[in-house]
Amino acid sequence: LSEGGFPDKAIDAIDEALPAVIVRSTGPDQLKRLRQLFCLRGAATQFSKAADPEMAVYLLDNPNIAGRFLHALDEADDPARAIAVLKVLRDFDPRRFNAQPEFCIAYAVVWDRPGGHWWVSAPIEDGTMLATYKFYADNGARLAVNPAQLPVELAVYVVGTRLNASERDWVLKKYPKFPVPATIYPEIRWTDKPAEALSPAHGMGGDKEYTLQNIKQMGGFCMEQAYYTENVCRLFGLPAVFAEGRGARGGHAWCGVLKFSPRVEWDFSIGRYWFDHYFKGEVLDPTDPDKKITDSA
Repeated sequence: LSEGGFPDKAIDAIDEALPAVIVRSTGPDQLKRLRQLFCLRGAATQFSKAADPEMAVYLLDNPNIAGRFLHALDEADDPARAIAVLKVLRDFDPRRFNAQPEFCIAYAVVWDRPGGHWWVSAPIEDGTMLATYKFYADNGARLAVNPAQLPVELAVYVVGTRLNASERDWVLKKYPKFPVPATIYPEIRWTDKPAEALSPAHGMGGDKEYTLQNIKQMGGFCMEQAYYTENVCRLFGLPAVFAEGRGARGGHAWCGVLKFSPRVEWDFSIGRYWFDHYFKGEVLDPTDPDKKITDSA
């Protein structure tokens, strides 16, 4: 690592050792060995890309964190940037980092290539990633869900919020207690009046800043209703996602949220009007800004 990367012969040695271990991987010791080799194989190909070798060494010294991190990475991620995100979070609060690695890994695979909705053109406020990380720690008693207790696969639907500081403060003041998610969507008045609506995608709103405060004040289309719902839920720690699709009356946007009763599952009924036959929806993959997945995936 100190020389800029793992030598190729290390990868070759792992590849030579794997077949024999795979054949004998029936007992707990062999399975442990197999996991170790796969972790080292992933580290050899990914951690060597880190700009800071010290963080890569740290991951190697913590194989449980390293293994989950490698599992969360995919071809769309930027390993060097993802490792850099992990370093920022670890350096900010090492104790919390070690206690909540899944949450930190979710940040890494989302904020290595932060995306967002195409019509929200305002740049991300400097320091937003770390500010939201601190926000969830500072407001734990206010949250509907503690996202730090979620697995990576669900936490990614929380940590990607791009809300700026004024929006975060405004949401907490407006909602002393987290509202029922289904009641948030209709809070935004639907209007197609050019003089009133704030909807950049429809060319409405002029120079008005696209913030939750202004959306609440002015109203907009279904995409504003879904965007507002998604962001309020995420700020309270609840995994949520903007969904869109086509039905009897053309294009429409609704919101999906994670529910925990009577069982843990996604609920995509918020703003999804059954009588318009919105049978299929698509959502943005929070770990890949260029990819969409169906709401049934």
